[in-house]
Amino acid sequence: MLIEPPLVGRTFNATSGRDVRELAWIAPAALLIFLLDCLTRLGVAIPFLYLLILWITLACTPRYILAVTAVSSALTGIGFFMSPDGEVDTDLTNRMIALGLFWSLAYFGTAHRKVLDVLSLREQELRDFVQNAPVGIHGIDPTGIIQWANQQELDMLGYDKDHYVGRSIAEFHVDPQAAKDFLAQLNANTLLSNRAYRMRHKDGSIRHVLISSNVYRENNCFIHSRGFMQDITERVHAESARTQREQLAAVHVRLTEEAAWQQSELAIRTHNELLERHVMEKTFQLRESEERLNFSLQTSHIGGWDLNLVDHTAFRTSEHDRIFGYDTMLPQWTYALFMKHVLPEDRIDVDQRFKKAVEAQTGWNIECRIRRTDGVVRWIWAAGEHQCDASGKTHRMAGIIQDITQRKLAEEELIDSQGKLRQALEDRERLSRDLHDNVIQAVYAVGMQLEMCQRLPVDNTKIIAKHLTHAISGLNGVIKDVRGYISGTGRQVTVQSGLMDGLSKLVYNVSAAGSLRICLKVDPLAAAGLIPIQVEQVLQIAREALSNVLKHSGARQGKLSLRREGNRVCLEVSDDGIGFEQPGLQTKGSGLRNMESRGRQMGANLRVFTSPGQGTRIVVVLPQT
Repeated sequence: MLIEPPLVGRTFNATSGRDVRELAWIAPAALLIFLLDCLTRLGVAIPFLYLLILWITLACTPRYILAVTAVSSALTGIGFFMSPDGEVDTDLTNRMIALGLFWSLAYFGTAHRKVLDVLSLREQELRDFVQNAPVGIHGIDPTGIIQWANQQELDMLGYDKDHYVGRSIAEFHVDPQAAKDFLAQLNANTLLSNRAYRMRHKDGSIRHVLISSNVYRENNCFIHSRGFMQDITERVHAESARTQREQLAAVHVRLTEEAAWQQSELAIRTHNELLERHVMEKTFQLRESEERLNFSLQTSHIGGWDLNLVDHTAFRTSEHDRIFGYDTMLPQWTYALFMKHVLPEDRIDVDQRFKKAVEAQTGWNIECRIRRTDGVVRWIWAAGEHQCDASGKTHRMAGIIQDITQRKLAEEELIDSQGKLRQALEDRERLSRDLHDNVIQAVYAVGMQLEMCQRLPVDNTKIIAKHLTHAISGLNGVIKDVRGYISGTGRQVTVQSGLMDGLSKLVYNVSAAGSLRICLKVDPLAAAGLIPIQVEQVLQIAREALSNVLKHSGARQGKLSLRREGNRVCLEVSDDGIGFEQPGLQTKGSGLRNMESRGRQMGANLRVFTSPGQGTRIVVVLPQT
């Protein structure tokens, strides 16, 4: 089954393969127009009716357009001589225009169909490339829902279309935080290149993949991602298995060398004291050999084990039992006792992977949690290799075990530190945005007031005093805001009255700072429908927009309105200024970036309409309330 990606454009086939008999309707239609032409006086534009026949032919059977055009042209010429007397000059002009239109339609229509055929071929090639690409290709929407995926990706994870497309990508990620970070980076328009993730296969196994992805946007809106997925599971397993084999080989060599040394020493001593102390020395040396072997493993904090797959009993070292919380070695150890220590949440996965390794005669490697005899939960790493009998059947599995709790704690601390760092960076960005939108803009408005005072005549003391009083009030507001940011309280705005009062003061401050006049229109129902966080963001966006109008537009009049459009609330700021070229993503000023960021925080859609000399209009549509 092939899952088609959304390709833009659909073309019609220029040659539909219909039989010539489908053109049988053309003859009666052309004959009817011809008879009508013959019965009508010259000067009446009857020949233009042939354009309808040509247009239908071009849409249905374009390969016959030249023949139909030629017949229509001939009938038009014959009709000139067959029609009753009338306005000859007018009729001749009409027929010449009609003939020009006939052949123009045939020529340009045929050329257009050829272009459509080429586009259709290219589209088919592109679709075939995506569907049969050697790597997985998919697209997801801003919420993480999989919109489409090619067959390679479905085969890679073992799902069919109905169980994969239309579901959240987070359902297939093994690590939930990794899935959240993946979506967050896509929504932040970050280019992802060869990022390693762990995906869950349909059979329960884990696939290691590399994902490269970017975002397709229209009007700066997230439409869908374009992701490429490559399976590197075998490479990861090969590297892990190689590391484990090297560790096992190193331990095995060390144990073998020590055992060989001890066996050699035991043989020499046994030879010297063969008669009297044969049994005692042998027992003593074997005990000493075992103690040295255990000491070697204890100092390396690695336990050894050798499991008999027939009766499921195991030989192991003292370090093995110590890891599970036993002060002294148990008389007997079994696979069932091991599984009893494994936490119930990990037990099924550990058992399934062990049995699969035994059946496939492959190495066993697992990280899981156990509960020691003292009730403490610890992380362990266990690995083993199978040993076959003469018939090739696995009858033993031997390996090592190690307590890796400290490593796991370090990994968790690292993840926690990364989360705190991300939060600190977000707080810093928010504070920078608030300072720009509130303090800096307020200081700029005060500066405009003071400049107005400089330009006024000295004897106009009343107006100067009014502007100075307003400037002092503005500075007091700035001081209050700065104190709020220092104390962490920020600015608090009530819903309806606070929004309407805030917009009114904002318009007054802007109008008082210069010659710009702002018309304010606020629908109380629209203001009442906003929640506090939306009220704060609407005020900040309006402040930033009006500040830009005052500083950059050169406008004399502007408009600020808040209204309802159905179930949505719309904020609009417009001016009659000089306008500007629409900036790219990398060249936008901090003002536009701040407004877009605030819009995203409340799920709003912000759009800017402007061009040089045509003024500027900023529209923010808030979600349904």
